[in-house]
Amino acid sequence: PRDKLGLVVRVLGVPIEKISSSLPFQRVDLEKQLLSIQQIDLNRIQATPIVNAEEEKEQRESLIGTLDIPSEHPDIRAKSAEIITASSNRLEAIESINQFVFDYMEKTPVIGVPNGLSALQQAQGDCNEHTALFVSLARAAKIPARIAAGIVFSDRTGPLKQFYYHAWPEVLVYTENNEPIWLPVDPTFGQVPADATHIKLVEGGLDRQVEI
Repeated sequence: PRDKLGLVVRVLGVPIEKISSSLPFQRVDLEKQLLSIQQIDLNRIQATPIVNAEEEKEQRESLIGTLDIPSEHPDIRAKSAEIITASSNRLEAIESINQFVFDYMEKTPVIGVPNGLSALQQAQGDCNEHTALFVSLARAAKIPARIAAGIVFSDRTGPLKQFYYHAWPEVLVYTENNEPIWLPVDPTFGQVPADATHIKLVEGGLDRQVEI
């Protein structure tokens, strides 16, 4: 599953209209009851500067710190600056943050509310902690980032090879046509971009994820 570039699934047993398109990656065909996902080619992503001053107002919700995404905390800001110090553009910074979280975090289930600072301090957690830490570090670097949640196909999570609950980050990048897109990445699996078995159901923190 980690190598899949495209996926088409037929949705049964739940109204497909509850699943929204997340263009350009995820498309919903209401008539055929099909969901299709296509991974983007990173060669289409512009090498834009890490910080874009124009985004501060337009993407404020994806840049500000929160209780669970404490991007303004001195420890988060210092670690973020350290991670991206050699990055010359936004995509390189995203890849550096993603690789850091993947390498740094021990992959183990934890009990409690995901928090980016706690994840940095404890260096362990599941997909929620990986995502909270990534989003905290990205926002500290002034890269708009948000949380996506849904399901992902896994051959390792449980006794069966099937779809399981999962959370991952999305970051704002620009295509060769200067089109802004939210790129799904996965620090739990070490992927930029995330593979095509990631089916996004909701966007946001725990208050939205309970809808799943």
